[in-house]
Formats: sequence, C-alpha cells, structure tokens
Amino acid sequence: MGMMSFPFARDFGDFQRQFETLSITTEGTRCHLEVLPRDAQARRFLSALKLDFNTTSGHLLGFEMATRDGSALRNEFTNVQVNPKIPSSVFDFDFTGYEVVDAKN
Repeated sequence: MGMMSFPFARDFGDFQRQFETLSITTEGTRCHLEVLPRDAQARRFLSALKLDFNTTSGHLLGFEMATRDGSALRNEFTNVQVNPKIPSSVFDFDFTGYEVVDAKN
C-alpha cells in the first residue's frame, strides 16, 4: 500500500495528474469509476482501482484493487453513517487490576 497515498487527490486537477480514467458508468444514483494510477511502480502491480459511490450522498459504496496477476481485493460498505453521535460511555474503561503509569516523565 506504500505506492498509494491517501487521500486520493486534493482536487480534480490533482486527481487527473495521478490517475488515468479507464471508465465511468452510472446506474441510478450509483456511479462506478475505474482508474489506473499514473505512477509507474503502481501500474506494475495494478490493472485497475474500482470505486463505486452514491452520486447523491457522495458515500463510498465499494472499493476494489484489481492486480496484474488477476486477483482482486474488494471492500463493500453498507449502512454508512457519517459522524454519528458516540456515547461518552464508549470511552469509559475499567482499569481494575491494571496499573496506570504516566509515561510523560
């Protein structure tokens, strides 16, 4: 993953400098984008990066890396929640049985 930097691009011009667009298709509110990094080292390993996103919300629905050897790794995202309220109790830890040491000194 060292050959890829995130975020993908700061703006559209940066995106165009970093990626060659292979295809764009839409079906309803779903857009499928296939790109290939322009970086020579990345191109040696990847045949495409495939992104599916919702055109209304902008949420990423799927991400796939297709490699030159024919394998692929795909992640699908469902029930996307952006900045949900997190109860403060999530950050309450029971340190019973542990010694807390201040590492600042």
